[in-house]
Amino acid sequence: MNSSQGMTFVFAMAAVAAVAVLAIAYALARKRRSQRLRERFGPEYDQVVRQEGNARKAEDVLAFREKRRRKFGIRSSLRADRASFLQRWNYIQGRFVEDPNDAVIQAEGLIGDIMQARGYPLGGFEQRAEIFRPTIRWQLGVTVRRTKLQSG
Repeated sequence: MNSSQGMTFVFAMAAVAAVAVLAIAYALARKRRSQRLRERFGPEYDQVVRQEGNARKAEDVLAFREKRRRKFGIRSSLRADRASFLQRWNYIQGRFVEDPNDAVIQAEGLIGDIMQARGYPLGGFEQRAEIFRPTIRWQLGVTVRRTKLQSG
């Protein structure tokens, strides 16, 4: 083997090593992303995986949701706001038996006020439903399963 062949061999081995390092780094980054999304979304992660058919597609969907939510500039509500919202919610719950229609209207108004205070976009019902649809579907599914378990 002459020196040019030796150099070619060294470069080839370096290229193979670089590709291996990149592949390992990519695999580790995907694993970290999966763990982060699983921790962030909890049971919704598994639901989206089932819905999309594989983890990669599901993670793309969840990452898109996360990115979209960041654009809203959502913030925590102030302690005084939380106390006021809780007081209103307790009042609404108390009114439900007496006047369910009015209670539902007031509850929707409360939800709008909470969303506005936290920085969510305030479109109509359809826009709010679109933002929360995945979470609402999951929560409704849990409620239906609990109801079936309790009644069965």
